[in-house]
Amino acid sequence: MLSHIENASHRLFLFFIFTFLSIFAIYFIFSGTLSIPFYHHDIYKFSNGGIHISCRPNDAGYGFLYDIARPFSAWLDCVNFKFANTLTAMKYFRIICSILIGIVMGAFAFWLNLENFCFICAFCISGAIFCLPALQTTMIMIATNIILSIFLAFLANILVNKCSLSAIFTQKKQISRYEKWIAFFYFFSGVGCLLISFFTYPSMSGFYFLPTLVIVLFKPWKEWLTIRGIFIKDVFIFGIVSLLFFLIARHIQHTHMGAEISNLISAYRYQLNFNIAERIVTLIKLIASLWSTNVLLWPYSLFIYFIIIAGLLVGGLKFFNSDFFKRTKYKASYYLVQRMIAVCVLIIMGSAFYIAQPENVLLGRILFIYQAMIIVILAWCLFQLANLFTFKTNAAWTIMLGGLFFSAAVYTNYVTTKSALNDNMELNYITQSIAGYINSGMKLERIHIISASVDNFNGLPKPDDILNGNSTQYAGDMTNIVNAALLQLAQKHSFHLTNCLFSESEEEHHFADEKKCMFSAPKNNIIVTYSRPGKLFYKTPHMLLIDMNVLAPFAGASKIDLKQ
Repeated sequence: MLSHIENASHRLFLFFIFTFLSIFAIYFIFSGTLSIPFYHHDIYKFSNGGIHISCRPNDAGYGFLYDIARPFSAWLDCVNFKFANTLTAMKYFRIICSILIGIVMGAFAFWLNLENFCFICAFCISGAIFCLPALQTTMIMIATNIILSIFLAFLANILVNKCSLSAIFTQKKQISRYEKWIAFFYFFSGVGCLLISFFTYPSMSGFYFLPTLVIVLFKPWKEWLTIRGIFIKDVFIFGIVSLLFFLIARHIQHTHMGAEISNLISAYRYQLNFNIAERIVTLIKLIASLWSTNVLLWPYSLFIYFIIIAGLLVGGLKFFNSDFFKRTKYKASYYLVQRMIAVCVLIIMGSAFYIAQPENVLLGRILFIYQAMIIVILAWCLFQLANLFTFKTNAAWTIMLGGLFFSAAVYTNYVTTKSALNDNMELNYITQSIAGYINSGMKLERIHIISASVDNFNGLPKPDDILNGNSTQYAGDMTNIVNAALLQLAQKHSFHLTNCLFSESEEEHHFADEKKCMFSAPKNNIIVTYSRPGKLFYKTPHMLLIDMNVLAPFAGASKIDLKQ
């Protein structure tokens, strides 16, 4: 009894150590986003929030999340609307977000350690995974729904595999009724967590398979029959739950949205794509693009390809020279084929949300599970290469994984800091432009913004659709951006805005609707309009013109054409 208590205390101590170190690491990796005040894209809408906001589906605009079957995300969004409505509050929420990421990263590292990974190896593998673009987006957008969905999927795997199916289905007398109830509890709790994960952020639910992939790759051959049972069980459970979610979500979407579904981007539509071959080819091309959704963005992408190919070759040679293969060639070959099929099935099912979407949209949030699985495979390949150092295998593997995590952490810090600086500069420029106009004593009746002709103001590539991109490129966010800028200069209820934007298209501009809106707007309201660079727009008295191209001197200022 005493030994069990000591063992539990040791494990609890290890969990706290992993969690503390993970939170510490995440804080420094994302230090740029934590120290720089900024909004980005969708979260500009939180500037309209306040404690008075309710959680009704149609309040504050997050009813959209109910329409696409993400009710738990909607509730989290409600919390953001209530409390994350200022730049200062945003910083605190990002700190909370970093703590949550650190806790889940620590939990996964702790689980790896329980599976006989060394302390540093477990920490580095988990750290590399939690530096992927999806987690960068989590910090930029305060997307606690992403990290919650990941945690629930991970917890679901632990709970399901904690239960013994034999305790549920067997009729043997040595299994007590109490043990059966405990098995039922673990099983249905795990299934419930997985279903909630789907209804929080569907593309993250594939994290359920990550522990399974680790077990399939790293467990010894003598345990293959047990491993195969775990694999079959996890695939079956995930398949049933995902099908159930798909049917419910599709019903919700068609009931709430009807014909409007066709206006959604494919990532939000519950429609199936059957051109699987094209998607798998794309996934193969993206093998080396671990911290980006761009193919071969990093200079050392070819180096990653080399590691994977070399690791597979060394691992193959090691297997064919093993005693297991020499003693039982047929059985060993049979197990090898099964293991390879299991890895492929896990990767395909984990990437199902990307593969099944109607259009081939590459987003870090959709590709996260695939990229996480590639990191696990890369870790396995590094272990095979470390075996070449016969007497120092563990030391060599630890150094390799340390290098992997360090490079991921440095790149993540660089990208997120540059992205935060870009957003900070964008908001400050709009705020200062409005302040300068007001301080000149002129009456402000309208603010017209011309978007930049470039993706960002620093000239660096965009590793993902969210990261290092201008918020002013999203026309639908324009009124919220102006609202956030004005809140830096005036009290919340001292001004009112009227949105007179009717088209985001670069090819057309709805002049008639815009003009009608401007002339029918309440007298004391500030009208907000928008145009793409080089496009015509109406000029009106008391209008402040803000050209975002001024912030991108390498691209040149846009040529402004006025339509009287």
